[in-house]
Parts: sequence; C-alpha cells; structure tokens
Amino acid sequence: IGIGLDVLAPEGNMVVDIGGGSTEVAVISLGGIVTDKSLRIAGDEFTEDIQEYMSRQHNVRVSERMAERIKIHVGSALSELGDEAPEDYVVYGPNKITALPMEVSVTYQEVARCLEKTIAKIETAILAALEDTPPELYADIVHNGIWLTGGGALLRGLSKRFQDKLNIPFHVAGGAQEYQSLPLLDVVESSNHLSCQESPLACIPPAGRSESDAGRARQPLSGQRVLYAG
Repeated sequence: IGIGLDVLAPEGNMVVDIGGGSTEVAVISLGGIVTDKSLRIAGDEFTEDIQEYMSRQHNVRVSERMAERIKIHVGSALSELGDEAPEDYVVYGPNKITALPMEVSVTYQEVARCLEKTIAKIETAILAALEDTPPELYADIVHNGIWLTGGGALLRGLSKRFQDKLNIPFHVAGGAQEYQSLPLLDVVESSNHLSCQESPLACIPPAGRSESDAGRARQPLSGQRVLYAG
C-alpha cells in the first residue's frame, strides 16, 4: 500500500519485502493475499555473509557495524555493474590470528560472490510463490512486474539480477526502506465503495452491526485472506 499499489484492484500484484530479519513474498488481489511465502533470510543474513567472508578470505575480523558499511558502500548482487560500479572500500580491522592491525581494500565483485547463496534462496522463494499463483494473476504479474521494497531491496543490481533470472520486470520502490503500511481504517474506508464480490474487505461489518447482519454479508473469496494493514 505504501508504494502506491491499488491492492483492491481486480488484478494480481506481487510484492517482495526484503527486511532485516526476514523476506516476505506476497501476491495481492482484491484486497486479499492470494499467495505468500516467508523465509528467515534478508538483510541481516547479507551482513553475516560479509563478516564470514572477510574472516575467511582476508583473515580480518570485522564488526557487524563495519560489515553494514561494506554492504552500503560496495554491496552488490551482480559482479558486473558497468558505469554504476562503486569505488573499492578500505576496511581497517585486526588480524584474526595475530590481532595486528590490517588494511584491506574490498571490491563490489567480492561482495557479490559472498552474497550469491543468500540471494539465490530469495530467488527460490519468489519462484515458489509464482508457482502457487493462479494463471490469470500470474499474467498480471508478468505485465505489471514485481515490486521490491525494504532495506534489502536497495542492494546494487538486485532488481536487474532478479529480472534477468526470472524474465519478469522488477521495480524498486523509491525510498523502499521507509515505506510503511497505511492504517487499516484507510483500507477499510476505501473498500466501502466496492461490493463484497469486488473486495473481501467490503465484507467486514462496521462497528455496531450485529452478528446476524454480518452473517448476511458475502464471505471472502475461497483461498483468499483479507489483507490487514498497519
């Protein structure tokens, strides 16, 4: 909702939210979640991969904070970024064996290699969600593209890598790290203009209605869960 998608529209939209501790993949249509996948892999895993790589490859110990800086300055999902390639980032830290100070220059190609396995797991989750998506909504997703949001979506080259692998357009939401869901009230008020058949949210009875009144409202579509925001 925060990225401007009309979640109440009668078409399929896929959103991949790569946060700090988890990645959420959801197909949304008619105000409900049709398909969703969740995995405990996201930005924090990228940071751990960088820490492990620096220790194994360069024999230097780096803190979580330093690994975050490496991810920001030279983090990449692709080993070739062309004109968008960042300059090498110099890291200072203690040798893990001798504890003597070290100075190591890190390239974005190195980071791309060390993040490869983690990014591949996210790709697998996206594919699994697509496999469970009804054909008519799948066609909408191929046409509209897939939206990436969350801090992990800002990794250089991530959208291009996914697009090249899956042959579906990927869009990175501007200010992806800052987007938040709108309050539920806003979503429910929007759904009041739709019939129950058009949106499951329209089936939610307003405060004060009796259970018998609510029972007369048509239930959400089969296999679909109402999308709650906030």
